[in-house]
Amino acid sequence: MKGLCLTLLAAAAFAAASGPAAAAGISVSVTGGYGRIGYGDFNDWVESTNASLAGIAELNKMNWVPEAAAELRYALAPTLSGGLGIGYMKGTSDFEIRVGADAISYQHAMRAVPLTATLHWEPPLVALKPYVFGGLGTYHAKLTFRQSFTQDGATESFEADLSAWGFGLHGGAGVRFPIVPTVAFDIGVRLRRTEIAGFKGSAVNQDGETWDAELVKDSVEDPVSGTIDYYGPWPAGGIYRQGAVDLSGFTIYVGISAGF
Repeated sequence: MKGLCLTLLAAAAFAAASGPAAAAGISVSVTGGYGRIGYGDFNDWVESTNASLAGIAELNKMNWVPEAAAELRYALAPTLSGGLGIGYMKGTSDFEIRVGADAISYQHAMRAVPLTATLHWEPPLVALKPYVFGGLGTYHAKLTFRQSFTQDGATESFEADLSAWGFGLHGGAGVRFPIVPTVAFDIGVRLRRTEIAGFKGSAVNQDGETWDAELVKDSVEDPVSGTIDYYGPWPAGGIYRQGAVDLSGFTIYVGISAGF
């Protein structure tokens, strides 16, 4: 992915240097679609958990997530523009098991907001308006965990919110279909490479007790279950390996661009 983005940026810079100067112009693009993400640590844990549940219930992997983005672009040359954008991604996975009055419930949610800087290159073709782009971004991701266990009328539960910042690269290509001179329909594919670690936050249990937490993906020693594979919030400062959120993948999107 890094090589792809560097290649796209170099091509855009070459096009700008070789083309004539152009009048400044501003455009806005709004897109939406579905992205496929790796989400490796969580999905690995889901496979282990589903094997231990042995068909009683099934926790879903997090692979396909909805994504939206908006970008403000400024024309730097006839075929080159630079843009600043903001996006939003969200995914959830949960399950619930009930046997009489006893129950186990689990929910995990991920929300990520990328702030991006991108160069777009559009070759001067008349019939079609294909384009390529590449850039980088900073990502703020927030994870939420809710877990509850009820047995013999007693309930143990906790909720945790963790967050972290990370950096990533993106690039891709698309085609723009003019509707009127200043408005066009977009369709394209966006590739992304980013993995975020260092999630920290707080958790609270059913009694209102709070504790500092960090994201862990490791084999941990649970006081009730013994050694278990675990992904989720754990008391901060422990000996276990920190977990990560892998948002690398691709997004297929459609959108509208409007110039001014």
